[in-house]
Amino acid sequence: MGMAPLAMYLNGAGVDVEAFDDSFREPVRSLLEKSGVGILSEPVPSFRPDVVVRSSAIAENLPVLDQWKEQGVPVLRRGDFLAKLTAECKVLAVVGSHGKTTTAAMLAWLLRKADFPCGYLVGGLFRDPEIPPGAYSNSPWVVIEVDESDGTIDGFSPTVTLCLNCDWDHTAQYSSQQGFSETLGGLFSRTESAVIIPEGDELVKLAQSSATCPTITFE
Repeated sequence: MGMAPLAMYLNGAGVDVEAFDDSFREPVRSLLEKSGVGILSEPVPSFRPDVVVRSSAIAENLPVLDQWKEQGVPVLRRGDFLAKLTAECKVLAVVGSHGKTTTAAMLAWLLRKADFPCGYLVGGLFRDPEIPPGAYSNSPWVVIEVDESDGTIDGFSPTVTLCLNCDWDHTAQYSSQQGFSETLGGLFSRTESAVIIPEGDELVKLAQSSATCPTITFE
């Protein structure tokens, strides 16, 4: 559910956001409405948008998207848009084959409990219904669950990268384990301050050979 947190984050930043889904479900719909995001019954916004953001699950060549392209409105995948949006932020990127949502949510919750201001976007719901899955902050820091499944991970240059694991997945995007490892190595090389890896994981060698910043391990 990457689109809803992004809509909430943007709305919190003061951006007018409208959202369409052909099957909005609860509690996501209510969370969007509560945050001030406009809910559309048809994929037709009430104003001319500056940009249209689509889920990677939505085909690029849909007629409704082609209409906006013909009018000069950029149409971007969520990950590509998010990478551009946060390019000047201090991004704490949580990556890996699995465990990203839980880890990103824990980090966002802990940082805020510690009075460390940060924005965040996670791909799931908190147990506490009062905590939205996406929130904006004036702080330059933002915790992001970065998705590798569609290749948009290549657009991110984080301040800190926390990589949980590297199991070969998303075979439509990565034809081999090596392909996925190379993608993570590229992300490590673009990371500014630190790459954080589980101790003893093979990813440690990859990080040490790819990153120009320190590699930090944890148990």
